[in-house]
Amino acid sequence: MEDAQLPTLAQPTTFAEQDDQALISAISSGDNYALDTLYDRYVGLVYQLARRHLHNNEQAEDIVQEVFWRVWQHSASFESQRGRVVRWLCGITHNLCIDEIRRRRSRPLAVHEPIDHPWIDQIPDQRVDIVRSVWVIEQHHAIAAALLQLPAPQRQVVELAYFSGLSQQEIASRLNSPLGTVKTRVRLGLRRLRSLLAAGGLQLADVW
Repeated sequence: MEDAQLPTLAQPTTFAEQDDQALISAISSGDNYALDTLYDRYVGLVYQLARRHLHNNEQAEDIVQEVFWRVWQHSASFESQRGRVVRWLCGITHNLCIDEIRRRRSRPLAVHEPIDHPWIDQIPDQRVDIVRSVWVIEQHHAIAAALLQLPAPQRQVVELAYFSGLSQQEIASRLNSPLGTVKTRVRLGLRRLRSLLAAGGLQLADVW
C-alpha cells in the first residue's frame, strides 16, 4: 500500500460536537484532529466487528489500524448520498476481514517447535540497534523537526518508542490507553514522519 501524500497539518479544532459527515469533510481537507475524533467515536465498533469475523484480538487490532488509514486516504471519495459514515466504516471493515480470511486459507500450516526450544527465541532482537542507527545519523535535526509536525498524540507514542525504547504494550500501559489506539497512532505517525523525511531525501527505518 503506497503512502498518501502528506497534507498540511491543520490547527487543533474541537470536533466532538460535529456530526460524522463534518468529520469526513475535515479529514478530506487534511485535518488530523478530525481523524482522531472519528477514531475515538468508532474504534470500539470497528474492533468488535473485526473480532466477530476473525476471532483473533491481534488481527482485529490490525484491521482497526487499516480501516482508519483507508479513511484517511479515501475520505474525499465518500459520497453521503450512498449511506451514513458508520455504514461506510463497517463496509471497509467487512471487506478487510474477508480478505484476511482468504489469506488465512492460502497460507501454509505453521511448523511448531517444542515449547522448551522455540526457534524464534534464538533470533537476536535487532530493534535497538536499528533505532540507534537512525538517531545518530547527521540528519537528526531534520528528524526532530519532522516530529514536531506530527499531531501531539502521534508524536508522543513515536517519541516513547524511539527515545525510550518502549514496546507498544509498554506505551499503552504508561499512557493508560488501549493497545489498539497506540498501534494506530504509531502507524499513522510513522507513515507521516516517513513522508516528511522522504521529501528531504531521508529514509526512516521501519522498526515495527
